[in-house]
Amino acid sequence: MKQEINNGHLTWVGIDFDDVICRNSGLPDFTPLELIDGVKEAIIDIRSKGLKPVIFTARGWDEHEIVKKFCKKHELDIEFIICGKPLLRYMIDDRSLEFTNWKDINSKIK
Repeated sequence: MKQEINNGHLTWVGIDFDDVICRNSGLPDFTPLELIDGVKEAIIDIRSKGLKPVIFTARGWDEHEIVKKFCKKHELDIEFIICGKPLLRYMIDDRSLEFTNWKDINSKIK
C-alpha cells in the first residue's frame, strides 16, 4: 500500500544557487558576482511562513565553501547547502516552481 505524504509536513524549500540566488561570471569558474533582485527579501518571507530555505546546487562539494561564503557575505539566512544535484535538461517534479523572478515565486509559496 502506498503511503500518502502530507505536503503540509514538508518544511524544506530547495533554492538553486546560480541564476536564482546570484549571477555568476560564467565559464570557466562561475564566480558568484551579485544577488538576484529580491532574493534576500524572498528568503525572509519564506522563513516567515515557517519554511526552511536550503540551497540545492549543481556545484560540486569542492565549491561548498564558495557558496557558503557568498551567502554569509550577503546575510542570506539559509538552513544548509546541498551540492551535486544532477545536471538535467528538465526536472519533472510534483513540487516544482519555475523561477522567473522572486516576486512571482513568493506569491506561489504558501
